[in-house]
Amino acid sequence: MIDTHCHLDFPPFAGKIRRVLMEAAEVGVTTVINPGTSWRSSQYAVELATENPELWAAVGIHPTEKESLSFNQLQTWRELATHRRVVAIGEVGLDYHHVREHPEETPSIHDQQVTFEQFVLIAEEVGKPLIVHAREAHLDALSVVRAVAGTEPTLIFHSFDGDQEVARQLLDAGAYLGFNNLLTYPKNEALRQVAAWVPLERILLETDAPYLPPQARRGETSAPADVVSVAQQIASLHNTTVEEVDIVTTRSARAVFALE
Repeated sequence: MIDTHCHLDFPPFAGKIRRVLMEAAEVGVTTVINPGTSWRSSQYAVELATENPELWAAVGIHPTEKESLSFNQLQTWRELATHRRVVAIGEVGLDYHHVREHPEETPSIHDQQVTFEQFVLIAEEVGKPLIVHAREAHLDALSVVRAVAGTEPTLIFHSFDGDQEVARQLLDAGAYLGFNNLLTYPKNEALRQVAAWVPLERILLETDAPYLPPQARRGETSAPADVVSVAQQIASLHNTTVEEVDIVTTRSARAVFALE
């Protein structure tokens, strides 16, 4: 089983990486992808992936991060993106929720789009998939990709929480949708219905650890091992077994991220 999105470079995991990865392996989670959210975060994600064979990195600037890109910085990002342990560009995208709720702390929509455009081009240039953070902005994010990319990179819409029509448009564009333990929260019945409708072959499992623990452990820190509860929820929604969910989603993840 693969956790396609977690943040082991974040403070809650300091000094605990090996233990966290071993605990994940004990429940069958043998591969983990760690997207960066800033320059420093991305560098650390690559460092961790170099030190831990179960771990792979993605590199990018989260849309809520106030981190600008100059021409020289772009070249440095391109070089990092070609690292042998980097399997994707991300976590990048658009976040309209934070613009509305925290305008003083969040880059403007225009600035987010400019940064996102640059990472779309980097993904296209290095030939790696794009992990997209899109909060209240799924179709705008898709529009940005289509506007700037000559050859669209494979898209993974991380922590998908849109409705079925949004899901349909993203699937029509060839995207994969990442689902996590949001599916276990009682209020998210509409999201569960969407996850039940999305073909299993286009679903990727993730935790977004240290965030979004399973409902049974709300308020605690999540970890890659918690991707098992996501698989259980998906299996229930698709009326199949956890083993089948594991087989299908692992096959998709290995293909999307070109994992060894």
